[in-house]
Amino acid sequence: MGLPASQLERVRELLGYWQEQGRRWVGDPRRWRLVPVSADSAHLPLLASQQPRWVLWVEADAEGFRRAWRLLLAMSEIGGPSQLLLMHPPGLGRRGLLENLQQAAARYLGVELVVLA
Repeated sequence: MGLPASQLERVRELLGYWQEQGRRWVGDPRRWRLVPVSADSAHLPLLASQQPRWVLWVEADAEGFRRAWRLLLAMSEIGGPSQLLLMHPPGLGRRGLLENLQQAAARYLGVELVVLA
């Protein structure tokens, strides 16, 4: 969620980066099946019940929080996933944007964002 299909390679690159950093849970980044899903997809509630792993991409720019928050609101309104891995470009610290988004999602939407920074 949050990243155009044309940029999915960025996610695979980040998975490769995490693997190189010793995060064994990543496994082989090439084996991950990455499927972009729109927050307004009519299939989101069904997919959320079937797929255990979801990712929300957050850009490091000034509008990153706003875009991610709008996606979370839209997903929440139509029964999207209640737990997502928060992915972002390398170098974005946990404090600030990521921490604020994580706390707001939990408090106001009941959505858990797993942050690896």
